[in-house]
Amino acid sequence: MSFQRLLWSPLLSLVCFVLMVPVKTQRGSSQEYRVCNLPFRCGNLIVGYLFWGGDRPSACGYPDLQLYWENDMPTMKMNDLSYLVLNVDEKAHILRIAREDYFDGICPRRFGNTTLSPVFNYTNEYEIRTVLYACQLSASLSGHFTCSFPGAAKKDGYIEEGANGSGACAISVIVPFPKSLVLQGKENKSVLKQALQDGFEIKWNISYAECEKCIESQGNCGYDYRSRETICYCRHGIFNSAAACDSSQSNQGSKESPGLGVSSNDHNKSVLNKPRKIALGNMLIRQLGLLFH
Repeated sequence: MSFQRLLWSPLLSLVCFVLMVPVKTQRGSSQEYRVCNLPFRCGNLIVGYLFWGGDRPSACGYPDLQLYWENDMPTMKMNDLSYLVLNVDEKAHILRIAREDYFDGICPRRFGNTTLSPVFNYTNEYEIRTVLYACQLSASLSGHFTCSFPGAAKKDGYIEEGANGSGACAISVIVPFPKSLVLQGKENKSVLKQALQDGFEIKWNISYAECEKCIESQGNCGYDYRSRETICYCRHGIFNSAAACDSSQSNQGSKESPGLGVSSNDHNKSVLNKPRKIALGNMLIRQLGLLFH
């Protein structure tokens, strides 16, 4: 074998390998377009992207915005606590939610601080308070109420400003409280109870601009769990991480599996990029011709 042939052998192996490596494309199943067109419905609540749950799979919404249908009420979960979803203002990006454990009163069966997922912030109408349980009767603490718990001799409770520890009490729970009711809540137990039942508002800090472009191009928004970005599912199975459907391609059918990643197993498949495959093949043929001429 000549030196020239020995030189080309590794190159030929490399070219053949590249030809066999799957290359991601923007063609995908139209299944996501159909299912992500369905809203989440529960009672009077009807929402689309950024939310998912029910008939909407995880590919249709942001990870922290899963909704559930429990006892004919929409709910969501954050940090091991369950919340009733009382209202969603999609234009203002605001949720009104209430802790499920406080919905029946101020003496819950379990205790846990209200902590938000990183995508949320409290609106300006609320401030943090600490609800204290199993305390000694105290004249220095405000917002007095009573709760009876199995095995606890102390029944007095109070509400304090800010996020504090339990101090001389056995239990403390951090909750958001409406600023407009702070003074009334210190003096009236029923105001405290009503404020907890009415819940509080939080605002999600997720950009919606790409989804708006997608909807304008007749697409449906979804979420790519690998790139952690909004993606656009299009009518004829083409989806685009650039957030808009390509009208020049929307009339083309597709039988290929998607290349961009979402949660289902089918989305982990890749397909060969035909133009690249042809170009590399032509280059291989030319080099072989030069080699053996």
